[in-house]
Amino acid sequence: MAESLRERGASVEFIGAESGIESTLVPRAGYKLHSLPLAGFAGGVDDRIRAAFLFMRAVISCRRILENSRPNAVFGVGGYASAPAVIAANTLRIPTFLHEQNSVPGRVNRFASRFTKEVFATFPEAAEHLDGAKTVGMPTRRAFFKTSRDEALSELGLRPPVAFIFGGSGGALKINLAAMEAFREETAYTVVQIAGRRDFSRLSTDNPRHRILEYADDIWKYIAASDVVVSRAGAGSLFDVAAAGKAAVFIPYPHATGDHQLHNARYFTEKDAAILLPDSEVTPESIKTSIENLLEDETRRSGLAERIRELATPNAADEIADKLLAAGENDEKRDEDGNGTQRVSSENQEARAGASKNESSKNEGARNEGAKAGHSKDDANREGVKDKGSKSEAARDEHAEDEGVRRDDGHVEDEGSNSKGSRRDDEYGMRRDDEHKGGGS
Repeated sequence: MAESLRERGASVEFIGAESGIESTLVPRAGYKLHSLPLAGFAGGVDDRIRAAFLFMRAVISCRRILENSRPNAVFGVGGYASAPAVIAANTLRIPTFLHEQNSVPGRVNRFASRFTKEVFATFPEAAEHLDGAKTVGMPTRRAFFKTSRDEALSELGLRPPVAFIFGGSGGALKINLAAMEAFREETAYTVVQIAGRRDFSRLSTDNPRHRILEYADDIWKYIAASDVVVSRAGAGSLFDVAAAGKAAVFIPYPHATGDHQLHNARYFTEKDAAILLPDSEVTPESIKTSIENLLEDETRRSGLAERIRELATPNAADEIADKLLAAGENDEKRDEDGNGTQRVSSENQEARAGASKNESSKNEGARNEGAKAGHSKDDANREGVKDKGSKSEAARDEHAEDEGVRRDDGHVEDEGSNSKGSRRDDEYGMRRDDEHKGGGS
């Protein structure tokens, strides 16, 4: 989203949780991040009371941020940092938009959708549960569509064929351990495994063609270089793989709220565009067999790649970006509202039309602020959009998609986590799928 908005002359800023993965990814990408102390509504009574207190403070903080930044629109994609920004924008009469990434809407988006001008959904199934939602697909970085296999193999120094495995920034422990054992001995093909920060130090291999990475900022290159991809089923990850057109094996996280990762994966597997491997069946043998069967069957592999590519949504980000900027244009001539918050200045139209060299140079500076934070499908940020000074936030990552698995309260669940009995499974070794970080707006 940030990429598409920036190309249209809008500047992009983020509102996110201090503890979310966006706290590192967003600044690294060159965007301004407004961090808020937030917590998910999980745990005992004391935890919920604290979360409610932080939530109310966050609404006040978001209102102050929006009053100062004067955005044309605010865009949210879920996570417990998303709702405060949407509510604050609503009190200031700033147009708000929402995108539900997963097939089963989370609690935060169901709640926040009441305050939005328009709701977008990745999957038709989710649109059915959100009044008036429009199915647009998943905003996906252009790099996933454009990077060629030969280019990626050369830049990464990989020898084909290549199998690529990733589970999340927090790590998909079961997948990581199974893959480590499956490919510990030398193979006739290259295996690249992104383990995530949590699990990386506990993994090792004796296989010279098994490369284990902690994370990757350029995840699209590894997907482009691959012949077969194995991943969790956060929305961001699924559509990133679809954009590259790769044969894939999806392993849904079994503890995702509403089993939304299973529903996400079935959208592809029921169209024979990917293979489903239940988490309960994950073993070193099953992962190795799934990969080798596809590497040995070019017809099957090519068929899966072709069908999944047809399900990619290359225009989703542009479609949403146009709606956000149009909302700002419609309100351009509006005077300061009763709260003293002016949504846009008259200079914005000059910047868009290129009538003012001074304003255009400012927009150019906004475009050069930095690239959008990576894999993160997920998999989760709210964006305030404004032209010349328009604020907005990009949703993914890059695969931060899942980005994590979002609980009903917008909390990111991470496999192996013992915190408050919650579990977490972030999506990429770099990002966000997909799936929902703590942040978002």
